[in-house]
Amino acid sequence: EDNDLIGAGVPLSFRAIVNDLSGNLAAAEVVNIKVDFPEPTGPDTPYAVVHYQRPVGDYGDRTTGDFNDFWGLHLWGDAIAPGEATDWPSPKPFLGEDDYGRFAWVELADDTLPVNFIIHQGDTKDPDNSPDRSFVPGATPEIWLKQDDGTIYTSRAEAQGFASVHFACSDCSGVALDAATDAGSLVTDAPPDATDDYGAVWNLTSADLSTLVTVSVSVGGTPNVVDQAFTPTEIPAAWLQPGEQVLYPSRGGAEDVATIHYHRPAGDYGDQTSTDFNDFWGLHTWTGAASPTDWPNPVRPDGFDSFGAEFRVDLADGADQLAYIIHRGDSKDPGFDQFLMFDRWGHEVWQVEGADVERSYVAPAKR
Repeated sequence: EDNDLIGAGVPLSFRAIVNDLSGNLAAAEVVNIKVDFPEPTGPDTPYAVVHYQRPVGDYGDRTTGDFNDFWGLHLWGDAIAPGEATDWPSPKPFLGEDDYGRFAWVELADDTLPVNFIIHQGDTKDPDNSPDRSFVPGATPEIWLKQDDGTIYTSRAEAQGFASVHFACSDCSGVALDAATDAGSLVTDAPPDATDDYGAVWNLTSADLSTLVTVSVSVGGTPNVVDQAFTPTEIPAAWLQPGEQVLYPSRGGAEDVATIHYHRPAGDYGDQTSTDFNDFWGLHTWTGAASPTDWPNPVRPDGFDSFGAEFRVDLADGADQLAYIIHRGDSKDPGFDQFLMFDRWGHEVWQVEGADVERSYVAPAKR
């Protein structure tokens, strides 16, 4: 129960009633039980996320162990957990990877204090000769940075200067977009700026990316998706499906796919080619999965990136969560059943070995 509703130490009474479905009832009661609720520990925001974009992807090679060979994050201050403070020759690498670029996650001790940081490769800082920078994760748990730009952006849309709209199509000829804010039209009957493996893509610029944008898509001049609205600073990429009057905040939501990224610091993911589930780390799924797994036949990674393994799971229609266990044989990590709630975390998360039940995901940094 919520501590705000029932105080610690308040006597409680419980009654259990069983119906055998034949008209017979049985009951038992326990009275005056005092329950002590544990006090919450740690900050409201357990991790901060620092996104960093280098347009040509030259983040360097951290595997050499030489800080002259890769871009990393120098960290200090009372906001961060003791183990997160870095020495200059041992910066924190940007191991996470998403559509924006790379990111680092920072465990916090106090989210009300500033996280102090410098991005550097060897003794070269980015931006060159930049001053020390900081942000308060209790107010802004995720920040977005760009090469040669000293601005700390608090949304991806502001960092990249646009919001994207995606419309699923295999043949995107004749597809067009109308987009407007209260201040006026952004584009009218505009063909896609590009196409990709999802479909048509438009990049929308606006004088104020924190204002509501309303979009409509037509196909061959006929309205298909009408008057769907989003705020770019909250949803930097909008995803649309043909004929569906729904705007999805992620590709996973649009395609009914959950993606779980899994990081093992030692890189010991096992042999994914083996037929024996004792030889590799896999994903057991049940509630929410389109095809729940048998324990000896877990989902295998779809691939690997700088963070680690990537598991993609097709979802049942209307699923609002995915229940899963990461395991190798009968060894589980971290050991408890996990439930990815889409309304809280979205359809894509990043998890590290030994995750805590109260703070399973290092990204996204939602509270």
